[in-house]
Amino acid sequence: TIVLVFVTGRQARLTTAALNLARQEFVATHRPRVILRYIQGPFENEKRRQFYCVTFVNIGANSAIIEAFGADLAKRSDGTDRWAPPGLDAEPKEISPIVLTCGQRHTFIVTAKDVPEALVEIQIFREGVSDYQLCAVGVIRYRDGNGVARDTGFFRVLDDEGRNFVLSDPEMEYQD
Repeated sequence: TIVLVFVTGRQARLTTAALNLARQEFVATHRPRVILRYIQGPFENEKRRQFYCVTFVNIGANSAIIEAFGADLAKRSDGTDRWAPPGLDAEPKEISPIVLTCGQRHTFIVTAKDVPEALVEIQIFREGVSDYQLCAVGVIRYRDGNGVARDTGFFRVLDDEGRNFVLSDPEMEYQD
C-alpha cells in the first residue's frame, strides 16, 4: 500500500508536469501577435499641439497583455537625420495592463512635446523651408500566457502631401 501511494503521487506529479508542458507549447506555437494596424493624423488639439492616434490589433491565437507603451511625434532634419528640439522620447513606459484577445484592437493617442520658447522661431523657419520630416515613432511591449515578453516597434514618416504616415525604412519596424 505504501509503495502504491508513493507511485500514485509520483504519477500525479509527472502528469501535471506533462500537462503544463503541453500548455506552454500550445501558447508558444499559438502565441499572440500584436501588430500596428494604422496611424491616423496628424491632428491639432485645442492647445495647437500636434497628435496622432495609433491602433494596434492582436492577430495571434491567444491573448496578449500589453504592459508598456512608448511613442512620440517628433521632427527630424532631412539632411542629418538628427532630431529637432525637444528631441524624441519613444522609450516604452509601464502602463496599466491591457488585455487584447484575438482580433481585438486598442488605440493610443500620442501628443508631441512642447517646443521650448527659445526655439519657436527656429522651428517656424524650418517649417517654412521644409527642412524636416515629421515622424511617428513608438514601441509596444506585451506578454503571452507563458510570461514571454515581446515588442512591436514602428517608425513612420509623414508623406509629401501631409496626409498619411508612411513606412520610411522597413528595417526600422519590427515584431518579436
